[in-house]
Amino acid sequence: MLSLWIHIRAFFTVVVVSCAHPVNWEQCIRVDQWLLPEVKEGYRLWTGEITPYERERNYLNRGVEP
Repeated sequence: MLSLWIHIRAFFTVVVVSCAHPVNWEQCIRVDQWLLPEVKEGYRLWTGEITPYERERNYLNRGVEP
């Protein structure tokens, strides 16, 4: 539970505070392009459907046969 609180607090301090400034509104307005895909990815990591750096590992091992 503490981990969830840490992530929520970090999100608030980084994203919400940054998006409160008019200069950043252009980048923050399309939440469907930057937030929702990351929430989906986080859920897949949390459920164990994928592992951290799985895509990178597959890319690096693509041409290597064990």
